[in-house]
Amino acid sequence: MNPFLRQILAQQELERLFDVMVISAEVGLTKPNAPIYQRLLAELALPAAQCFFMDDNLVNVTAAQALGIEAVLFTSVEQLQADLASRGI
Repeated sequence: MNPFLRQILAQQELERLFDVMVISAEVGLTKPNAPIYQRLLAELALPAAQCFFMDDNLVNVTAAQALGIEAVLFTSVEQLQADLASRGI
């Protein structure tokens, strides 16, 4: 566990924005390897098809999609807002 990172997340009140956070430095898994996505799905207790993933690296997006996760490439805030709005998020 990285207490410094968790402290920053708590100070900025970012943890409340997420149902679950899987931090690679804490779990010893990294994107785009499937086990980190599978870990997240297990912690969420949701099927891949019910999850949404965004990343600024196409390799990570493609890896998530390969597991059945709806995923988009982040290119701008405006684009992300449109992607979320089109999904009713």
